[in-house]
Amino acid sequence: MSGALRRALLTLAVTCLAGCPIFPYSGTRPSGTGGGFDSQEIIVHPTDRSPADEIKQRHAGQRLEGDYRLATDKSGQVTTVRVLRSIPDCDDFVVKYLRGWRLATTGEFTMHVAVVFAARLAQGQYRGLPELEFNSHIVRRVAPPPSPGYAGVGSYMVYVEPDGKVSKVDVIQSTGNADDIARATLAQWEFHAPGERIRGIVRLIVDLKR
Repeated sequence: MSGALRRALLTLAVTCLAGCPIFPYSGTRPSGTGGGFDSQEIIVHPTDRSPADEIKQRHAGQRLEGDYRLATDKSGQVTTVRVLRSIPDCDDFVVKYLRGWRLATTGEFTMHVAVVFAARLAQGQYRGLPELEFNSHIVRRVAPPPSPGYAGVGSYMVYVEPDGKVSKVDVIQSTGNADDIARATLAQWEFHAPGERIRGIVRLIVDLKR
């Protein structure tokens, strides 16, 4: 790969880490993207807006790979994407993804793309999310009620239903004497409706000595 392309894609990666969406057609931020600077890996979750549900179901648990030829205008904006090696059912949304790029150099480049479809969960299972991603789904927090004599810092596994309501809270790291208060408090929290069952860790400070 040329040094110019490597520098261009490094600039793009730094820009995306600063805040632009890695995969703008996804309903949730993907849990991972990566590869070399001449390749991209896109992870598709069951709740993502694109591609269509029937495509996600058809390829659940699969990793599909293909190659695309990118061309930019003088500003570095990708203007055309040509399919060199097709990915079944995926070319349309991969092309849209790649056309959203703006590079720090101009010309034509070949990009290897792998699309990884997350496996469907068995009935009743919860998809575990990294702590930061899970906490980003919180839309309503409730403070612990006044209860003199109780205090502590704990970690809790919170289980969320597709409608965003908390169904269960398990103790991961106990506060000692305030776990019941913490669990009752977290049970009142609300999450952005994920459309599937998810779970994740929440760290809660219970300071009720006053």
